[in-house]
Amino acid sequence: VLQQVSWAFRENSFQKGDVILMLHYAYGAVRKAIQAYAGRAGACIIEVELPFPVRSKEEIIENFRAAVDRGKRDGGKIRLAVIDHVSSMPSVLVPLKELIAVCRDEGV
Repeated sequence: VLQQVSWAFRENSFQKGDVILMLHYAYGAVRKAIQAYAGRAGACIIEVELPFPVRSKEEIIENFRAAVDRGKRDGGKIRLAVIDHVSSMPSVLVPLKELIAVCRDEGV
């Protein structure tokens, strides 16, 4: 997946002002790569903060939806959402199907 994203950045598919959503605990190598690509393209990264400890999947979905709203409110086009399905810190299984549904509903 990261290779496909890197090609999209190299082919100038991302433009200045585009928005990328990324969970704040994203895997380190993925985080650094996305930050580098976004920086070169002039894209903005919105990190989705999660509470600690996470008590329910609804908390994750609510925070993700709030980040989508923030990205749209600021006038950018959300072009990419980077979602780690399983995280070691915090140890949580992300409700992937629900977050994908939010992305589809919001045109991400």
